Amino acid sequence: MSTQPVTDSSPWPTASDAARLIGHLESLLGREGIAEDYVRLRIELLRAQADALETLAEAPPPLPSPGVDEGPPLVRFAPMSVDPGVARALFARVAAACVARAREGTGLRRFERAVEDQRDLLDELVRFAAVPDEWPFAGLAERLDVPVEVLLLVARVTAAPLVTDTARRLIGAGNLPRSSKGNCPVCGAAPGLAELRADDGARVLHCSLCGHAWPFGRLDCPICVGRDPMGIEKLSVEGDPARWIEACRPCRRYLKTVDRRELPPGPFFPLVEEVAGLYFDLLAAREGWLPGPPYAAVR
Repeated sequence: MSTQPVTDSSPWPTASDAARLIGHLESLLGREGIAEDYVRLRIELLRAQADALETLAEAPPPLPSPGVDEGPPLVRFAPMSVDPGVARALFARVAAACVARAREGTGLRRFERAVEDQRDLLDELVRFAAVPDEWPFAGLAERLDVPVEVLLLVARVTAAPLVTDTARRLIGAGNLPRSSKGNCPVCGAAPGLAELRADDGARVLHCSLCGHAWPFGRLDCPICVGRDPMGIEKLSVEGDPARWIEACRPCRRYLKTVDRRELPPGPFFPLVEEVAGLYFDLLAAREGWLPGPPYAAVR
């Protein structure tokens, strides 16, 4: 893999971008095949994330040492400065939004109480949020009797603005990420969406946590980094030539793909595509494919 700097063609999200993104999420409401409760939840979560970004922009914590010479990811989570006040306020809003829409028995209130009682737990969850798999959360999910996917969503939505703020300030200070073997070169998280660019069809991956975008080989699985085009299975829905799932037989993981050459010109929001494409997750689950970590980026 190349070690040349990887640059992002679109700007890092700011709190002022959230209103436009929320507007596009709201435009999904009423469309056929859209899970409206999920859309409303993501809008509420995005508002909480945007407020956290705004607070961090006004009084940012100290920047960590990026450790660029050690290779990706650019953001090192061990020394990352996490503002405890911002993190706790954001977690409270994220958890409350999820509790309000959760089914009984999800264990979210136990999760809330655990974070209140164990002062280091939230900090630990934020630092684990970029791990591309769910293994750091499995033990805690079992102990709290909380579904691991619920734990992952709350932790990652809470972590995303904190990681994004750190990443954009590091890059703004002149620190460039290098290429990676599949995970985000900025924060180390797994990609949440693949885009085929409108101008040349090249493949770009969008980070599911910090929102960074980077080029990646068209025939590679970014999860297991296997180069086996015969091992990739495409799942599509009739009538939608712009969107499909690419599932990897060796690792059983899948990634949603959007071909912008099949879309009208206009802005592109990975979060909107992720939320609108919930039916693809249901299709993949029915076929036995495994999802990546929940998409949490403010983008």
